This record gives sequence, C-alpha cells and structure tokens, in this order.
Amino acid sequence: MLVSMLIVFLPIIGTFAVGALAERFGAWRETGDRGLQWTQAFFLVSLSTVVVFVVVPIGHAGIAKASAEYEMGLFTWFDIPIFLIVLSGLLILDASEWFAHWSMHRFPLLWRLHAVHHSDDFLDTSTAFRFHPVDVLYRYCVVGLGIAVFSVPIQSIVAYAVLLIGFNFWEHANLRTPAWTRKLGVLVITPDLHRLHHSDEEKHHNSNFGVVFSIWDRFFGTLIPQEELTARTNFGLGSDHAKNYRQLGQLLLAPLRKSSGQSDQ
Repeated sequence: MLVSMLIVFLPIIGTFAVGALAERFGAWRETGDRGLQWTQAFFLVSLSTVVVFVVVPIGHAGIAKASAEYEMGLFTWFDIPIFLIVLSGLLILDASEWFAHWSMHRFPLLWRLHAVHHSDDFLDTSTAFRFHPVDVLYRYCVVGLGIAVFSVPIQSIVAYAVLLIGFNFWEHANLRTPAWTRKLGVLVITPDLHRLHHSDEEKHHNSNFGVVFSIWDRFFGTLIPQEELTARTNFGLGSDHAKNYRQLGQLLLAPLRKSSGQSDQ
C-alpha cells in the first residue's frame, strides 16, 4: 500500500512544484499571500490519499482486475476490440466523474463536503487539491463502481489518471492561456469553463461539471458558455460564508455545517 501511495503522491508533488513556478511568471490574476491556502491544500491532499488507500486498499486497478477475472463487467460479456474498450473506458471514467461532481452540487449533504473546494475565493494550483477527504473518497467510490460495472481495463485507468491530473491542474491554475484554447471547449473543459464553475453566483457553480470532456454538460444541459466569465467574476462562496472556511479545522468540520453558500435543492 505504501508503494501505491507514493506512486499517486509523487505526481501531486510534481504538479504543486510546476504550478507554483508557472504561476509566478504567467499569472492570469494578481495574487497576494497564498501561503496558508497552499499549506491547507497540501495537508488535505495528503490526508485524502491516506483515507482512500485505507478504505479502498485494492485501488481502481484492483477493482478492474477483479471485475475482469470474475467477468462481472459488461465489457467481458462481448467480443469487443481492445482499442474500443480502452476508448470507451475513458468515456465511462469521465462520465462517472461528471456524475459524482453533479451529485455533490445536487444533494445538500454532499454539497457541504464539496463546498470546501468551492470556498477558495482565488483559483490557483492549490485549489486543484483543496478537497475534503470524504469528498475525494466519495468520488473515488463512484468511479470504482463504474469500473466494476463495465470492467474498465487498466489501460483506460492509467491513461485517464494522466488526463485527470493534467486537466485538474490546467483548469485551476492561475495561468494566462491563449485565446485559441477556448475553441477546445467544444470537446473538453477549458480553464474559462471551469473558472465560471467557481463563480460565487449559484447559477454558475451549478453548471460546467465536466472534468475532462465537456460533452456530458452539453448532453445534460448543464453547460454555461465561457463567454459569461468576465474580469469582474468573483470566486468562492461569497463573503457571508468565507469566514467559515479559513482555518484547517473549519475545512474538516465543514460537513457538520448546514449553511455553506448554496441553497438546499
């Protein structure tokens, strides 16, 4: 288990380092002292890694292996070319992430967990790792269920893990991006689409749930055009709730609070 944790954690450390360096020279918005937020994010992602591996020690790869070995998943029931299975697996993993993300905005208890991520009123690399450990565990289990039901192959899991780390960094980093990248929003979630998702306006943060691909938001009608993002867009949960998410203890105890910047739906 220790080796698996290191394999997961090393790319996270690398992303932190690359993000900190890149944002220093190509910032999208000017920032003040973010040392506290970076420290909190590093603690949260470290704790989340431990929690996931303690609760689900076999990991997604183990779930995939068991599903294939016992022929539990749909992909094992049909004779499908491996390249189609791998591509389909990528879509299933992303759809599972979309569903988990959507549900965390839809149901009040889950939202109180996810509000920790949205409580950051400034987006940078640290925001990409600012998740409550139970939030991470919930999403991990939802994706694990998708792997088991379809018998998603390990090749898809590895490829999607790379995409997930890359897009998570790209979408949250405080970096200027060329104007042409907005055209990619037809297929994938761009920084502007995700920045809009972090707006303190409820209609915005109840949209654009995609992690890698934008096709799910288009299909389910939850996409808001990135053109609505402006220089005046504010992030976070609003000033009335910001005071509840400043200390690490407040972040960890967030699920116990009812008021979290979003009305019950």
